[in-house]
Amino acid sequence: MPIADLKARVDQLIWGHDLRQIAPWHARGLRVLRTIYVVLRDVLEGDITLRAMSLVYTTILSAVPVLAVSFSVLKGFGVHKDIEPMLSNVFAHLGPSGSELLGTILGFVDNVKVSVLGFVGLGMLFYTSISLLQKIERACNDAWHTTEERSFGRRFSDYLSIILVGPVLMVSAIGITGAVSSNSIVLWLSSIEPLGTWIAFSQTLIPYALVIIAFTFVYVFMPNTKVKILSALVGGIVAGILWEAWGILCTRFVASSASYAAIYSGFATLFILMIWLYVSWLIFLIGANIAFYFQYPNQLRLEQENPILLGRIREKLALFIAHKLGSAYYQRREPWTRRELAEEANVMVDVLAPVLEALIDRDLVVQTSDDPPGYVPRAAPEKITMKEILDAIRVSESTPDTIPNSSPAESWMTEIESAIEETLQHRTLKDLSN
Repeated sequence: MPIADLKARVDQLIWGHDLRQIAPWHARGLRVLRTIYVVLRDVLEGDITLRAMSLVYTTILSAVPVLAVSFSVLKGFGVHKDIEPMLSNVFAHLGPSGSELLGTILGFVDNVKVSVLGFVGLGMLFYTSISLLQKIERACNDAWHTTEERSFGRRFSDYLSIILVGPVLMVSAIGITGAVSSNSIVLWLSSIEPLGTWIAFSQTLIPYALVIIAFTFVYVFMPNTKVKILSALVGGIVAGILWEAWGILCTRFVASSASYAAIYSGFATLFILMIWLYVSWLIFLIGANIAFYFQYPNQLRLEQENPILLGRIREKLALFIAHKLGSAYYQRREPWTRRELAEEANVMVDVLAPVLEALIDRDLVVQTSDDPPGYVPRAAPEKITMKEILDAIRVSESTPDTIPNSSPAESWMTEIESAIEETLQHRTLKDLSN
């Protein structure tokens, strides 16, 4: 069977049904298949692989500074040694060379002396650490189709919270897990069957649960948008399972990679490390995309397309935005944010953004200094005409007019514009807002 015919049959099987007209169990199954289809398509045709490569490069540059800052905080609590076993488990996927690589990295970390670095060196240490988190935020924002980044102040505080508080919470979670496992009551219950079997089984799941919780936390915290806990958890579960499976495959790959050592010699460890980091970041981004599609199932489409609003739809969206901002003005409610406007309009933020920017460029809407910023009319709604709103959108999408003015089309367009102006000459945003 030709590949084109096979693809057509698969497309018909997955996309040839209206989910509203089939049984719920069938709809859920098709939604899962559509999610898998779309995520694989995004990996093969989208920017996910490029994002993963960029994160590999940044990780290599930032690994020592991030660990140095984290270890400095943990040393203050006297628990810095507790994180080394966890790092050993992570690097164990790289085989014997993994322990050597970890030892080298920890040696670099131990050699980082704050007293020697000075003010500029310490600033560069934090900047390099924060740059990794900024790259992660941008990758998450890309997965969630949002163009707004955190403000500098919020970025600085949020990122430092992760770098300084995150390791403490991680070590605390590991310590609590170990304390519960060795608790006398738990040990007594373990001696009673079948409770003992269930407890032993649950203890084997704890490392997987911690990985899933870590992914879920990042999916909720890092994107500069509102992510529902359930959506992040679904992405975290998928990413956690894939990450653990990749760890097993990587261990087997390293065990059979004698040929790579023969070819690359001393660079074999670096080569394997880069592959491991690349696939790990790819899994992370796949989980982020799954969380996005779970939260917004209406974005599951057969074709990979960037929605571009033209003509009447842009004008309708502009009037919709103006209506929301004008109504908020009279109701004295908090200014609408970009994300809230997009959710109300049932469009993605990157689709709404050009229309909102056009209104801002024409000085019809202004941005507040809040974080995240809100949007309000630049004047009282009765002073903003409907014609100004429509003109803002038409000017933003205009192209050079090379059509001869002598054409009959010119006279018809003049007549149409006159009719629109006559209809809207006494209409203002106040009329739209009531």
